[in-house]
Amino acid sequence: MTLPCQKAWLFARPKDSIEWLLSENVRFVAESVSPSITATFTVHPDGFLNELRAAIRLSADLREKHFDEFVAIHVPWWVAMASFLAGIKKRTGVASQWFSWIFFNKRLRQKRSQAQKMKRTIISILSILHWIEGLTTYLFHPDISKLTRILK
Repeated sequence: MTLPCQKAWLFARPKDSIEWLLSENVRFVAESVSPSITATFTVHPDGFLNELRAAIRLSADLREKHFDEFVAIHVPWWVAMASFLAGIKKRTGVASQWFSWIFFNKRLRQKRSQAQKMKRTIISILSILHWIEGLTTYLFHPDISKLTRILK
């Protein structure tokens, strides 16, 4: 679903390195895509306190990897919070959720049409390339757990 983002991004900036943060329940998809992707997998915790703990653990992992940019494509609040706590300086996400105004310092607007949503998100991500000039590592995190629930 968001792999075209990576393809377009790397076409524009072939020296960049991208790592995906994905839900564990889509591991089979990530391991079978071609070309292959670099991914870290996480499990969505149940309950507010567990989400808070997961955010703290994830922020430590993100901090250790020294990402320059965090591009969030439909993430839960605790993932956005983890990017903030990790000290990633440039955090971009869609402006459709309450937490995007707290944890992201660059927000992208979405339109209602499903077909237009993904196209505009990809175009918006590419349009911010000038904003992140000189950076070399990025983290994408699509929340596609809804898709896997439909497939089950």
